[in-house]
Amino acid sequence: MIIQQVFLVLNSVFVSVNIVALLPEWTTWTILIALAIWDLIAVLCPLGPLRLLIETFKKRKEKEGENVSLPAGLIYSTMVWTLITDSVIAVAKNEQNGIVIE
Repeated sequence: MIIQQVFLVLNSVFVSVNIVALLPEWTTWTILIALAIWDLIAVLCPLGPLRLLIETFKKRKEKEGENVSLPAGLIYSTMVWTLITDSVIAVAKNEQNGIVIE
């Protein structure tokens, strides 16, 4: 986990250094302001993506029981998580019914 966090911080530093070095100053400030606004929308809006993600997770947890866990980084990989969980659930149901798909 610590290695992943160090990697993400270093990656962010490299990207920000490139943005500051290569783009004009007004572009850097525009990107910074846009990211701040997006962060506020994602976290605080009733229909923001973070709130929708958490609500979807809560519904699945209630529907499927306590077996569902929320992996770190899910905010950026919702589609992949949806595909994986749907396929795992389908395989588990097929195994319960005695259906083997190869």
